[in-house]
Amino acid sequence: MEALFELVVTFVTLLVELTVQAVVFLFLLVMAAFDPGARRKLKEQWDRSIWQRVSMVSLGVVYAGVVVFVVVMWVRFSGGGEMVVEAPPDRKEGVRVEISGDGESGVKKGEVIEKLLDKAGSVIRRKLEDRKRETEGGEGR
Repeated sequence: MEALFELVVTFVTLLVELTVQAVVFLFLLVMAAFDPGARRKLKEQWDRSIWQRVSMVSLGVVYAGVVVFVVVMWVRFSGGGEMVVEAPPDRKEGVRVEISGDGESGVKKGEVIEKLLDKAGSVIRRKLEDRKRETEGGEGR
């Protein structure tokens, strides 16, 4: 029981810490959008090296994932993520379909495959004949 309590406390602590990080990230996004000084600093950091660019992009992706995770968790804990869908009272029960033990239900799989192969072969032969007629008609002119 003590281990379960410790696990719950650890999860809640993690959720609170991630929430703080997500709020800080959103604040930095707003600052970058509206403050010219912050945009200038970001531009200078962006221009330093390719590794600065990689780190900025990767951290942006990680923080965006943290924001999504935090929003999903808080919505779930607040009870907003729980939807109960009930069937309308006038709806009838569906028809139950059962497959026989061998799984073939009256039609052999081999026959179906042969029919499909015959149909595909006839389509391919027809297309080849059409192309042959087109090339013969085009060369005779």
